[in-house]
Amino acid sequence: MVKQLFLSILMFFSGVTFAQTQFLIEKIAEVDPKSYDPGFEARIDNLEAPVPGGESYRGFLREQKVKVREMFPLQPAAPIQNKTQSMEPGLLQGFVPARRFPAGNTLPLTGGIPNDNTLAISNDGILLIAINSVVWAYDTKNDSVLFPNTVVALQTFADGSANHSYYDPKLYYDEDADRFILTFLRDNRPNTSQVIMCFSSSNNPTDPWNAYVIPGNPLNNNRWTDFPALATTKDEVFYTANLIIPDVSWQVGFDGSVIWQLDKFAGYAGNATLPSKLWSDVRHNGRFTRNLFPVPGAAGDAEDIFFLSNRNFDLQNDTFFVAHITGKLDDPNAALEVKAVVADVPYGLAPNGRQANTVLTDPTSGLDINDARVLGGFLLDDQIQFTSTAVNPATGLAAIYHGVLNDPKGNTSIDGTILGDPTLDIAYPNIVWTGIDKCQKQAMIGFNYTSPNDFAGVAAIFYDNQGNYSNLKRLKEGENIINRIPGTYDRWGDYFGLQRVFNDPRKVFAAGMFGLQNNLSGTFVAELISPDTMLLEGAIAFTGNPAFCQGVATATGIGGVPPYTYEWLSPLGSTNEIASGICSNDKVSVRITDATGCETIVSADVLPAAIAAPPLAYPSPFVNQVAVQFELPRDQEIVARIYTLQGQLVDEVIRKSAKAGLNELTFFTEPLSSGTYVLVISVENREIFSQKIIKQDP
Repeated sequence: MVKQLFLSILMFFSGVTFAQTQFLIEKIAEVDPKSYDPGFEARIDNLEAPVPGGESYRGFLREQKVKVREMFPLQPAAPIQNKTQSMEPGLLQGFVPARRFPAGNTLPLTGGIPNDNTLAISNDGILLIAINSVVWAYDTKNDSVLFPNTVVALQTFADGSANHSYYDPKLYYDEDADRFILTFLRDNRPNTSQVIMCFSSSNNPTDPWNAYVIPGNPLNNNRWTDFPALATTKDEVFYTANLIIPDVSWQVGFDGSVIWQLDKFAGYAGNATLPSKLWSDVRHNGRFTRNLFPVPGAAGDAEDIFFLSNRNFDLQNDTFFVAHITGKLDDPNAALEVKAVVADVPYGLAPNGRQANTVLTDPTSGLDINDARVLGGFLLDDQIQFTSTAVNPATGLAAIYHGVLNDPKGNTSIDGTILGDPTLDIAYPNIVWTGIDKCQKQAMIGFNYTSPNDFAGVAAIFYDNQGNYSNLKRLKEGENIINRIPGTYDRWGDYFGLQRVFNDPRKVFAAGMFGLQNNLSGTFVAELISPDTMLLEGAIAFTGNPAFCQGVATATGIGGVPPYTYEWLSPLGSTNEIASGICSNDKVSVRITDATGCETIVSADVLPAAIAAPPLAYPSPFVNQVAVQFELPRDQEIVARIYTLQGQLVDEVIRKSAKAGLNELTFFTEPLSSGTYVLVISVENREIFSQKIIKQDP
């Protein structure tokens, strides 16, 4: 049961219109995944390709694919320009989730058509994977599948019957609340269309879930809900989808994208009702904004919510739309702002992905790539990074559009990049942040790939802090073509699961679609690691004699992106790495800024005694072992690290408490290649030793 409270229409002279409707969504069930009985798990999937010349959405897309190929014919790969490249992402592990049956046999996890891969992973290492139309749970730390029957059907979470169709799942891990959210759709007819919204009652997905039903025809005007997306803020859930008019052509069948604004804590608590607001009829200059993508926070819940949209059917366009909700759920003055932003690089509808059985003279065959809607993104401070599938004008192949949107509330601009491969069609990209400091813009992009010579597989690209991209990293190569629909047309995507591990931000989990040996579509899960966070740190070393206020403090930037600038906060005045006139018992502090604008403040206490001559590492050059002697005035923790000459961290040698007096650090150098390095020993953020060391081959 859903209670509609009131309807209000607000209009703005800027050309933006929208409607607000408040609801109280009622709880339908408390679902216990442990009680799931798989039974036959019968389902019916429509396997028909779009009818040529048909007026359906996919029929229209079919016509557009022909125009794309005419506008951007296949071209020989353009020569690769000399450019700086980032390191590739690392693959820590990868596996194919499997279903276990009572007889003991297993099969790769497969679902409907297409897979609609989505995932969520908690800080405790609990991984949830959803595909059409089941959910799979796995404890990564204990290597154990959590659900008694391996999977739980979406039907069970809906507390529903097999007479309905359940599809388009989305999973989300709310790091602040340490809870999971699962949402999916039921049916595609106005009289039975629903959105099922499920909240975990704890951080254990085998505990009961609180299930709520949201109307798929919320305004009772003969509509049904399609293509969802999900994000959260500190207090609320935002769910977006499209309203579709049945049994008409695609030109008039789209009735706008809607935004549901929900009280997430009421869902976690299992309250009887879920306070909600529907934003509908969202237009800019009289035209609907399609496929509003809610942008999640880079490191968890965002403080603010933005939505991205574009002209997703156009063969080429340079305009994006940025929507922003001002006000919480209970704010009567809340409003929706929408503005158009022109990007420096245009995007366009991508052609279908090619397989070995694709008729290359027929642009409507191959793996369906949908349209150019925004599929992934994150908000970091005043910048949004986002991804969509696009055509690569240089080759005519499917590629990735990576956008960097600056200042979404102010003088907004978009810097776009087309990421293409010389031989592969790549599609359905998602993107997550892998930095630690807010000034680190690095990100991981995950996606699917295919070609006439490469079975459909899963890949990733790393984007570093200096704006460089890595080579394409293949994570899982396909085993055969995907052939679930008769002929040479098949479904692919429709989205790609990707999430950073919030309490270990260099790690990312990905879930993509690949071709199985039996021509079905499987899911591959990869645990990735970013090649370098480039965290900016610093150290302070002392020389001179502070007992007579003749000490000298020297700051050193470590990590980040050189060159560095220095601003001494105590003592004030110096704007280079050296500060003079240091006295015993002073506390010194310096702000270090790298070339990207990252900042860190390093502080250190000055020892009362005069600073002795610095210790030396010996031998140098060395072959197998290094030794360093140093003195400590008291028991302290020391940290020894090895850096490149450019200040990039190679490895941490040791972090251990040492006793007062003379100490000697020794270590073997097997992990190092021959070359020149910098060995730095620090105590309480104060550098006591820094020296170039040279390793020679034996």
